Amino acid sequence: MTDDVGVPQVNEEQVKRLGVRLRDAFEQYKKDRRETELQWLRNLRQFRGIYDPEIKKNISADQSSAYPKITRTKVIGTVSRLMEMLFPQTEKNWGIAPSPLPDLSIGDTQAVLDQLQAENPGTELTTEQIEAAVFDYAKEKSERMSMMMEDQLDEVEYITLARRIVFSAVLYSVGILKGPQVINKKSRTWTKDPLNGQYKATEIEKYVPFYEVASVWDWYPDLSAKSLKQMDGSFFRHVMSRNQVSELTKRPDFMAEVLRKWLAANPQGNYKELHWETELRTKGDRSNLTDLSGRKYELWEYWGMASGHELKACGVAVNEAQLASEFEVNMWGIGDTIIKSKLNPYEARIRPHHVFIYEEDDINLLGNGLPQVMRDSQLAICEATRMLLDNASVVCGPILEINSNLLVPGQSLDIHAFKTFLREGQGQDASARAVQQVTVDGHLVELKGIVDMFRDMADTETALPPSAMGDVTRGGSEALRTQGNLSMLLGAAALPIRDTVRNFDTFTTSFISSLYQWNMEFNDDETIKGDYSVIARGSTSLIAKEVRSINLDQFAATLTPEERAYLDTEKVLKERMKVRDLPADLLAPKKDVERKLAEQAAAAQATAEQQRRMGDAQIREMIAGAFKDFALAIKAQTGANVDTFNALVEAIANGQQSEGAGKGTKGTAAS
Repeated sequence: MTDDVGVPQVNEEQVKRLGVRLRDAFEQYKKDRRETELQWLRNLRQFRGIYDPEIKKNISADQSSAYPKITRTKVIGTVSRLMEMLFPQTEKNWGIAPSPLPDLSIGDTQAVLDQLQAENPGTELTTEQIEAAVFDYAKEKSERMSMMMEDQLDEVEYITLARRIVFSAVLYSVGILKGPQVINKKSRTWTKDPLNGQYKATEIEKYVPFYEVASVWDWYPDLSAKSLKQMDGSFFRHVMSRNQVSELTKRPDFMAEVLRKWLAANPQGNYKELHWETELRTKGDRSNLTDLSGRKYELWEYWGMASGHELKACGVAVNEAQLASEFEVNMWGIGDTIIKSKLNPYEARIRPHHVFIYEEDDINLLGNGLPQVMRDSQLAICEATRMLLDNASVVCGPILEINSNLLVPGQSLDIHAFKTFLREGQGQDASARAVQQVTVDGHLVELKGIVDMFRDMADTETALPPSAMGDVTRGGSEALRTQGNLSMLLGAAALPIRDTVRNFDTFTTSFISSLYQWNMEFNDDETIKGDYSVIARGSTSLIAKEVRSINLDQFAATLTPEERAYLDTEKVLKERMKVRDLPADLLAPKKDVERKLAEQAAAAQATAEQQRRMGDAQIREMIAGAFKDFALAIKAQTGANVDTFNALVEAIANGQQSEGAGKGTKGTAAS
């Protein structure tokens, strides 16, 4: 792209037109997002238990304004449920693996061929041998890449970032992760002294990737597109102080002189508070702050497409043959002035924002959040609760009708225990009651039934039954409260959320792919680079671990000795530990396991030997008793009868046979 382009020159007039075009696009994206912002505000009020203005104005000051926060419970429960499913404790929710036919560099391929020829001298290599060796080599490199990426994710606290992404998606409808960006960080390494051969620990500075969660309020996508992949581009809005804007002039990727001139011409800033910012400020913890307009600066960041002509005008080197082409760019502006213009640094044209949509919607590009799903049920619960409390406030105390003309003037009309009213009147007035109670019907039971009905409806709408929220007391009939049946219930409850998990898998693939591409293009370690595929494993956790645990236990219990010979006992044990979220480091070292198995085998052999000796002693005792009986018989009469003699011979024969079998068993064990 940069061949034969000469020294790039900035065309200020064309740059000005480009800045106006992008600023106008930014303003248009703001207008297009207004309806979505109104929905986000409704979702936020619903989560916090605040009535929308159009509802609040219809609630009288003397009526209940209670707002049961069922939506808050559902949102928090959904976030916890998704995090448990998406991030199992014993395995990663992502992975990388070599492509079926890895595409290695020329150097790596030659290294594999040299090693094969060295291991098989004088033998003609087959295609299968070469491809198998190439795959093994790529797999070894992919494992090193996986370790490198896992360390990088630990550095940015990926689990914490992911929870904020999931929470944003559940509450608003979309969560955005921005990156990879780079920061300079100190790292440890070692060097070898060529003089004495000693290794020495050293510290170096290097660039490492990092990610940050972007607020949905600051992201302005192209809502005219039918899918995120079809967007022309998107904007991020940045509100900064004057000092923060000034710091940008120290960065080499910004047009420092242009930015200084703009700041000199606009000392008061250009920020104006938007409608949603006003509500967030007045309804939130910053209600005591005044409008920040005139004290801050609004900058926009654009990721999208620009023509070669526009890039060349900004001073970017573009080949003449590619001026009519479209390129992926990153531009920053303040007002209609462009202050940064760079090409996308990734050859794969990865945009550094990764989007997780909670529930996709064909009508709305940004989908739906959970509060939208259960909004009608939440409002019905609120309405029924207010009615219940208003009715309870009426029926819980007496309502009196008082004829003040029949009461003695000057006495208090307050009601309390042992209250006495003094009245007067004669004739017909004496027969009329001065104070009488007015009865108001109570409907507490019926209203509570309405509340419970819409709570059940909210459970159905959100696919979050009480059992999935940890409340097993409302998990169904008594038959569902056993361990096995409850596990089946929890497994079935996970099925409706399958699409949400798949949406997160799409997010994971985008995010992990960007980290993989960063390492491929900017990491100095060549031993990790290769042709790999990114794998998202979130959907594999949809089957409840309890169900798999029971299935594994039943499988292990029903195996015959012949079937056990076909199984790898260690792998089965690891799988049973995995479904119970038990760490693999609980397993003893291989040597200790072999020693324990040898000790168990020796103990079993010693027990068998002891049982054989006990059997031999019993047989000898039987033979001695038989001879004793025979001797007594001889003493009692001159000769033994035939039956006695035969019994003696049979006992001796049985004893000899048993002793021979015992010796054979002993010999087998010894061998």
